[in-house]
Amino acid sequence: MSKEQDPLWKIKEKIVTILERHLSHGAKIERDQNLKVITSKSGRTRQCDVVITEGTKARPTISIVEVQQRDSKPSIGDFSNWLIKMEEVGAQHLICVSEKGFPASIIEKAEERGPSVRLLTLKELEHSDTPFQLGFFSDELQVVRYDKLVGLEMAYEHLIKKEPCQSNQLPNPFEKIFRVNGDELLSVTDIMDWHLFNNPKNLQELPINKDIPLLVKIDFPATELFEYEICTDQWMKLRSLKINFRLIIRNKKLNWNLERYEQVGHGEMGWIAKATSDDKKYNIMTPIKYVSEGQYSFGRPVTMNDNDAFVALGDKGFKAEYYSD
Repeated sequence: MSKEQDPLWKIKEKIVTILERHLSHGAKIERDQNLKVITSKSGRTRQCDVVITEGTKARPTISIVEVQQRDSKPSIGDFSNWLIKMEEVGAQHLICVSEKGFPASIIEKAEERGPSVRLLTLKELEHSDTPFQLGFFSDELQVVRYDKLVGLEMAYEHLIKKEPCQSNQLPNPFEKIFRVNGDELLSVTDIMDWHLFNNPKNLQELPINKDIPLLVKIDFPATELFEYEICTDQWMKLRSLKINFRLIIRNKKLNWNLERYEQVGHGEMGWIAKATSDDKKYNIMTPIKYVSEGQYSFGRPVTMNDNDAFVALGDKGFKAEYYSD
């Protein structure tokens, strides 16, 4: 089941969050945060659309991002309130984002503030203005829905007796019941993801719009430590694993457009490629930044929906990540 469509202002905040995470490498980017007012004795807070935290925990640098939520330019009153908020929460920088640009009064005030205030626009480009061809993106989205775990068979490294905590019932396919190299925890669906999305050929050769029974068999080399949790905190090394899963794959046609993320007076910072399926149920976003002449860095596609999705960019394909605040 797909999530309900977010209102436009919330989508804009999410786009800015995705872009800043791609552009601000190493920074902590959070959306819709309530920061404490540093002078308040009652614990009063101020809501911030996006918060960027950089530096060490002892000496953090905080930037708050305010995204214009109306279909118009922000007013000088809006800007003044944002400046007050920046000072109240002890932030060092204010980033203002508007789709419609800024009036001259705000641009003048921002210039007086120097580098502590940045004005950015986020606007959709005409196809003739794009710095690269949108044909680079595939116009098809493959959506995968895991329907039901039918069978699970494990071969252990050593014989074990049946423990009371073991159940004959199939486990929850989303529960983290496997462990790799004593550290990384995996679920059955994580392993299915690896099989389907790590090698796109596995996904592309499956029939579309059908209920598919899929058997995945994995043999683990002796050098790899892959374990199953037979009881709470009791792990047993596996030699092989068979998963029988029923899933459904659907193809959706995508319509792409590009939005430019630009700092007023300083040019382009990045872009967001956005795609909507022909039935409007699926939304994909891919952040992009300029590296050098003719070279661009593409971030992993992000989906706003519940189902696993595979997006092809150029000659490579990527499993889309879920958007998370």
